[in-house]
Formats: sequence, structure tokens, C-alpha cells
Amino acid sequence: MLDPRYKGRLFSADELRVVKQWAVNEARLPAATPSTSVSAPPAKRARVGPMDMLDDILGAPATESPTTASAAVDAELAVYLSDDVIPRTESPTAWWAANAARFPVLVVEAKRFLSSPPTSVASERLFSSAAQIYTDRRSRLLTKRADMLLFVKHNLPVVKFNYGSISK
Repeated sequence: MLDPRYKGRLFSADELRVVKQWAVNEARLPAATPSTSVSAPPAKRARVGPMDMLDDILGAPATESPTTASAAVDAELAVYLSDDVIPRTESPTAWWAANAARFPVLVVEAKRFLSSPPTSVASERLFSSAAQIYTDRRSRLLTKRADMLLFVKHNLPVVKFNYGSISK
């Protein structure tokens, strides 16, 4: 949904409603607050007394209520989904860089999901799974069939999880 080349086109109406709710919930998490600049981590301060420890435990008071934050994310998501999709040949990351000011909450989630993975573990697992499919007994397996088997093997846990959560 956060890829501006497709947006909600790949989802049915029910799936889009679920994905929108998920996006609102993800954007309300404290880690999803957008930062304008990268700075050094704050220096550790010495604790003076129990009140300082209480301040650390309680943290800063929230500036806006969850319903206000949800409404802001809903409004931002509605504007984003109402915009036209970009051509498939354009870069979604370049689009998000150009529109970061318009969508300050969604750009954080887009960076999270549209960036490259930090490790190559997923691709290594895929190669390992392919090696288990292409054996001496299956040396004549067509590429299309192997692709389908790998896709099912990788996505079956996701389908089982989603199907189980929808039926409950």
C-alpha cells in the first residue's frame, strides 16, 4: 500500500480496510514519530533522586490523544490514497523523498517497508530452499514450477496466519 506505484490497487475492499487500520496502528507507535534530523544520542545524565527515576519511568506526557493521532493519520492516508499512482518505471523512494513534507507520518513507514533489508539472510534462505527443491531426482523440474513451489513455501505461513486471524 505504501508503494506509490500501486497504492491500494492490489487489495480487495475488505483487505484495504484491514491494511488501512494496520497502517494507522503502526503509525501511532512511538517509534513511528518522524524525526527531522539525525543527531547524536543524548548524553547520560546522573540520577539525583527518586523523583528523577520516576520521571524516567513515566516519560514525557503525551502531547496529543490517541484519537487525535488516529484522525491525523487517517486524514494523511486518505489524501495519499486519493492521489494518482505514479508510473511503474519511476522510483517509489524518490517519490517519497519529494513528498515527505506532505506525508510526515507515512514517510516513516514507507522508509521502513520500502528500504532494502539490512542483511542477506532472506536471500540465503531462498537459495537454500531452492537447493532443497532442485535435487537429483527433480533435475528436470521446470523453472516456472520451481518458482511456484518456492513462492508457496515462503508465503504459506503468512496465508495461514492471515486466514486464521480473519476467521476468528
